[in-house]
Amino acid sequence: MSNGSWESYAIAANNGEDKMLSAVPQLLRLNPEDVEKSAKMVLDVLRLPPVLLRKEPLLLAMSPDRLIRGFESLLLAETRDMIRKKKGRGEDRVEGGTDEVIIGVVREACKDTPGLLLEAASNCGIGGISAP
Repeated sequence: MSNGSWESYAIAANNGEDKMLSAVPQLLRLNPEDVEKSAKMVLDVLRLPPVLLRKEPLLLAMSPDRLIRGFESLLLAETRDMIRKKKGRGEDRVEGGTDEVIIGVVREACKDTPGLLLEAASNCGIGGISAP
């Protein structure tokens, strides 16, 4: 990369950080390890895309427990919806492999629906990360 390209990249990265901190200024007060754990929960465990954290930086201020419980509540709601639809079609059983399908549906919903994971995690009744 040329020097100009690196400079443009650095400016873009800095602008991204500024936007995140403007949206969630408490990130500056939080323990960096806690913020990292929350990011890893979203990216590595829930396997959601990094763009979700850029669009919804408040997720970084939530505890990993809150994030996983929020995701689990979405899974439960989707499972109930799938069972309800199957019963409506007169089907009695849920096929094998359904768990992966439901997880995929919820992941897509989190990516495509602004605020979905944030709202689910906010309503799950577990505390967020507290500043030292």
